[in-house]
Amino acid sequence: MQADKTSDAEYYKENLAKAKKGDAEAQYMIGMDYDMGSGVKRNSAEAIKWYRKAAEQGQKDAQFSLGLAYEKGYSTKKNEAEAIKWYRKAAEQGVEAAQERLYGLDPEVRKKLREAAEKGDVKTQIKLGDIYYFGRGAAEDKKEAAKWYRMAAERGDVYAQCDIGQMYQFGIGVAEDKKEAAKWYRLAAEQGDKSACFSLGLIYEDIDKAEAEKWYRLSGDKLAHERLVKLNMSDQEKARARAMENSKSDFNRGNDFYRSKGYIVAEESYREAAKQGHAGAQYMLGLMYDNGQGVKKDYAEAMKWYRMAADQGNADAQNNLGVMYQRGQGVARNDVEALEWYRKAAAQGDATAQDNVRKLEPYVAAQAAQVAAAQQYQQNQQPPAGYAVQQMPVMPTQMPMGGMPMSYPSYYPTTDVGMAERQSMINGQMAQIIGQQRMQMLNTNFQIQNAAMQQQFAEQTKTLDMFLTNESNAAKKLEDAKNSGDAIAKAQQEYNDAVSARQTCQNMQSSMNQNNINFMNSMTQDAAASDQRSREIVRNAQQEADAKIQAQRAQDSQFKQDQWNQEQVRLNEAAADAARANKMMTQGKWVETPGARDINNQTMQQAEDHQTTTPGN
Repeated sequence: MQADKTSDAEYYKENLAKAKKGDAEAQYMIGMDYDMGSGVKRNSAEAIKWYRKAAEQGQKDAQFSLGLAYEKGYSTKKNEAEAIKWYRKAAEQGVEAAQERLYGLDPEVRKKLREAAEKGDVKTQIKLGDIYYFGRGAAEDKKEAAKWYRMAAERGDVYAQCDIGQMYQFGIGVAEDKKEAAKWYRLAAEQGDKSACFSLGLIYEDIDKAEAEKWYRLSGDKLAHERLVKLNMSDQEKARARAMENSKSDFNRGNDFYRSKGYIVAEESYREAAKQGHAGAQYMLGLMYDNGQGVKKDYAEAMKWYRMAADQGNADAQNNLGVMYQRGQGVARNDVEALEWYRKAAAQGDATAQDNVRKLEPYVAAQAAQVAAAQQYQQNQQPPAGYAVQQMPVMPTQMPMGGMPMSYPSYYPTTDVGMAERQSMINGQMAQIIGQQRMQMLNTNFQIQNAAMQQQFAEQTKTLDMFLTNESNAAKKLEDAKNSGDAIAKAQQEYNDAVSARQTCQNMQSSMNQNNINFMNSMTQDAAASDQRSREIVRNAQQEADAKIQAQRAQDSQFKQDQWNQEQVRLNEAAADAARANKMMTQGKWVETPGARDINNQTMQQAEDHQTTTPGN
């Protein structure tokens, strides 16, 4: 049976077919399916029916389940005799839980266990100690538990020595006696038990500092090292340590109220701990201001507390500080600064920060490349002969999508080629550069998003492979459990969990693929629309320039026509003056003055030329 093709319902159907043919393991599994509602609607009566079928064939787990049903009255009447019957069958096959249940129900079993314990059987003594200490199979009785633990401890069992030592240390079932506790701990420690060494260190802290140091060093674990450090602190250091302990207490109190949504008390507790320099409390205060929980939402205040925690190395605060910089909340937006904080958190293993680094790094790199390319482009532009270059700022509405404020080179003539021609040149250059920038940024965004989606898909595929492997392993464990008859219920639950995890991962991957397809289609449509907008900008700019050129030409033509008309009027007046002069000469009224003839001759010549000249010749 392939694990990746099996659902709860299919597994139920497969087991049902086997169960109907008399397979005891399958019958027990069908009983469990009905008991837990796995692959079929929950039905306790059906569960009991199939447990009985399997139990009658000797399946030990089914025998225990059937005994428990009769003892507790699950979907059947309570029947102590039936419970004892099935518990005995399960106990005979080594089911310890059945043996414990029998101790409380069957006087014969209780008698046998006590006899074995009293004869010195250490395992039975510890079993009886556990039964009475935890109240399993008998009413809880700490005094009786201490009796059996002591008997096992006297026979040298190290675990029993630790148990009875702890009961004397804290007065559980016996009168508190540190000296007696130390005696039993020492016996266990001499057998190499590290926990007994630590307990001895605790006992001797207030009695004999040197002895406490000795046992803490022999214990060698992290907690013992911390106690050893505190043991050698100065009074001032101890005061600081107590302050830190208090801050931990305030922090834990804040956590308790935060989880229960008691935000006002949580904020007060976090603030007290934060004043003592507790990084976790500082982070939580930042989070509360960030989300407006128990306080008014205030990004600037959130930034303050996040930074204090982040400076102490708190990874959660470092990641959230990066988010604030990336979103521009409480601070000016700065992707480079955001990436720096993400990297610090990611270096500590923060998975969210690592994901943020993967997403933001390509974008920041693209921004840097865009700025460098723009600067290089501007530096390399050389104006045509007779022109100088001027940097014109790109207005916000003209910026390329997702880009940063830039400028473009505009050429203006150093020789007189006309204001309209100059404006046409500027418009054309501007439109062309804007179009190029739009398409370049769209292409960059497309490449970044495509790379991110490929990375995301690869990670999701890797995760799915892991879940498939887990499911396959769980299926194998379940088959092995069926063959050996051990812990089938646990193996079945592990297998069910693995199948559910794999199905959830597959659904997430399918949804992610569809979202990626939709995004790529949207990017393609945006690119086409942007290209069309760029073409329209160029076309409109050229049309505007052409209109200005035509208007300038019309204006120049009208100016020439006006000049010609004025010249025409002047020439007509000159011709009239010449006619009057001729008339005066013939009448003998001409009075010649120096230079007058040249003027008169010039005027007459102009009048004659006027009679043979037309506009435009």
